Amino acid sequence: MFVICLLGLDAFQAEKVMETLRQLAEDGHTVICSIHQPRGSVYGKFDDIVLLSDGEIVYMGPAKEEPLTYFASLGLLCYTLPFLPVFS
Repeated sequence: MFVICLLGLDAFQAEKVMETLRQLAEDGHTVICSIHQPRGSVYGKFDDIVLLSDGEIVYMGPAKEEPLTYFASLGLLCYTLPFLPVFS
């Protein structure tokens, strides 16, 4: 069993940790992560997720786009903001 904390890691190092965990999963190991607001590149490494709200399961199933489809079927839409470049 491994306990890994990403707190305090920069985005590059957090990405490397997640890549290692992904490789362990691909090698047949069970990997369970608890993560709060992952960046898109980290979220993309998950096969399945469990989403909790107030300690209750609100979604359990495949990751990627499936949760958006599920919540949309309940009338809960996720709006995405267009990428806005920053000019200085």
